[in-house]
Amino acid sequence: MVDKNQLADAETLVRFANLKPNDFEDFRQKYPAFFPPSFWVPRSLPQRMPEPRNPPEVMARVGLPEPQNPKQTEWRPEHQNLYIGDTFTLANLIQPMIQEMWQTKFPLKSVIVLIGLGNGTALGDELDLEAYPYQNALMLLRDEPWRAGFCPKCGTRFVKTKPRQVFCSDQCFNVNRKAYQKKNWEDRGDKYRKNATKRKSGGKKP
Repeated sequence: MVDKNQLADAETLVRFANLKPNDFEDFRQKYPAFFPPSFWVPRSLPQRMPEPRNPPEVMARVGLPEPQNPKQTEWRPEHQNLYIGDTFTLANLIQPMIQEMWQTKFPLKSVIVLIGLGNGTALGDELDLEAYPYQNALMLLRDEPWRAGFCPKCGTRFVKTKPRQVFCSDQCFNVNRKAYQKKNWEDRGDKYRKNATKRKSGGKKP
């Protein structure tokens, strides 16, 4: 049986994945301990970067320009649409990663990279050994990827409570059911009415 706290963390993660650009600050204030503090620190691309401390593929996954060869230390401004002097936060950069993982059902490599960002060393921060709720959520979704759902009615991402759950809410379920009933009546209403008339008349032919 899934831990209720872990499921609650997964639901918070999907709220983050569904955020609009102007909603990040509200999320940070409402869930201040969900991500490491380093995820909310404004950063800007420097003129030059130090010698790489992480594998190039890890740097690429966090949205940082990748050196073209081990000795190259200049940022490539065209990479990832980030330019020298641009301000960004890790929270802004990881949201597209989580959205992609919702589609790809949380592959192991992506989960490892995203969990590892919490230790603070990807961008040269001090080592952080704290365990954070977002990591807890990623572990659940990695173990049970069927929980990553898309509502066919409203298109939003949501966390399933049952494998056969289709809609994100009772509201979307009811709206879809009413639409189905309406279309079904439009397609078959005449047939239903004819059958009802026959039953009332005892099935006798005129």
